[in-house]
Amino acid sequence: MRVKINADRRVTIPTEALDSLGVKPGEYVEVVCLPDGIALRPERKHKQREIDLSMLGYLRDKIDPNVEPFDIRKFRKEFYGE
Repeated sequence: MRVKINADRRVTIPTEALDSLGVKPGEYVEVVCLPDGIALRPERKHKQREIDLSMLGYLRDKIDPNVEPFDIRKFRKEFYGE
């Protein structure tokens, strides 16, 4: 997705992106600075919400069946060096 930065240096995050994170109006996201850009993460103060699998249905035909599933625990260990 491509978004424009306005004169006040503000960015509007598209609804589709926020919906994919499960963020609702009035909630917060964390902005994380990375070496090659930024990442948005939903702020989770209390309980972790479950992923709404119905939101992922449109990806079914776009995922290569030969690619190994993404392992978030492995990624976190490599990225954060745990």
